[in-house]
Amino acid sequence: MEPSTLSQLLLSFAWDEWSQMGILAAPRTQSPWAQDPEALIVFSLEVARADPRLFDELLDWMLLNESLLSVRRLRSMCIEDTDGALIGAALAWLAHQRPRARLRAQAPGPPPGPLTPLFEGGSLVARPDQSFAAFGLLRPEVASSGKSSPPDSMAPINLAFRLRQILGVGIRAEVIRVLLTLDAPWVSAAALARSTGYSKRNVHEALAGLAVAHTVTYTVGAEQRYTANRAAWAGLLELTPAQLPEHRDWPQLLGALRSIQRFTRAQAGAEEAEYLRASGARQLLESLRPSLSFAGIAVNPRLTAAGAPDELESVLRRLLERLNVAAVEHPKILAESDRTNLKVNGMPRNERHMVPNESGGWNVTAPGAQRSSAHAATQGEAIERARQIVHNSGGGEVVIHGRDGQIRDSDTVAPGHDPNPPRDTR
Repeated sequence: MEPSTLSQLLLSFAWDEWSQMGILAAPRTQSPWAQDPEALIVFSLEVARADPRLFDELLDWMLLNESLLSVRRLRSMCIEDTDGALIGAALAWLAHQRPRARLRAQAPGPPPGPLTPLFEGGSLVARPDQSFAAFGLLRPEVASSGKSSPPDSMAPINLAFRLRQILGVGIRAEVIRVLLTLDAPWVSAAALARSTGYSKRNVHEALAGLAVAHTVTYTVGAEQRYTANRAAWAGLLELTPAQLPEHRDWPQLLGALRSIQRFTRAQAGAEEAEYLRASGARQLLESLRPSLSFAGIAVNPRLTAAGAPDELESVLRRLLERLNVAAVEHPKILAESDRTNLKVNGMPRNERHMVPNESGGWNVTAPGAQRSSAHAATQGEAIERARQIVHNSGGGEVVIHGRDGQIRDSDTVAPGHDPNPPRDTR
């Protein structure tokens, strides 16, 4: 999947989630799950580097609702140095707007070199925001928009906030959230630790206190397992057990997606041999294997470098399915992506796209090319020119776009002097 396609899908998901949690935007759907606020914040700060508006609206939301957030969990959700810099800068900005001891972030000291642009395609910044500059990130000064609202605690996605209003911001609210939403009769302390982002020892202490209060029960044996009375908790929350939201392993799912997005973006900008790219994909999958396994997404146990790119694509699609991000919801994005990523005998397919020119006529372009291969006054002439180019360069596919930019048709073209031309299977 192209990096730009993945970015669009992840941004769409982030906007859909935050529009249900208090950011000013029209929600397109109602998510069936309970969201993990801290995991979503760390994820969104990364994907919103391609959308400054979402980034700044998220800062505004955090400023309004910071009393409902766990700074400790925000830091525990960071799996890479980049995560730490983004969270550190966001907390420093919050502390500048609303000085509080718990928001103070220890800056790593003056950055060793030039500041890294925070946003993709960053432009010249006259007055850098010092909270972000302290963490090596370059962006313009930002002020709160004041557009955000508190989360609607009755919405299924906001169960975490409702439990925090009852139990306080801390480990007990997170343990109960997982026990109420996870489709399992009993859960171990180790699983709860991974789902909540707290240490196993802290989870054990919290469970002991909840057990004394008779709000959870446990099994007796070598490894204690825990459960909560869903009917009783649902009654307290003015719900039926069937109305309790679904569970997702958000720290693992969103963490894996961040790592994959960074990997695909880095590869798109690097000139490396195919075997190096494949080796990098294999290393990434091996590093993500434990988290993916915990979230129920299997990685091929006999993974090889040669098969790693296809396995990475498979893992990515399964991750997106867990977020309910599917081809049926984004047909235009995925249709174009799938066409540009098709391969023949393991090699990228030779393609030319016939697209409208803003100034008139039609261009023939190769995917990712900065300049057109050819220009024609009419659509028919452009199609014929595209066929000639593909035919002379070894055969491949001519992809035909309409005046609205959407793909209308495609045509398989045989290579020059090929005695066995490929059949057009349309």
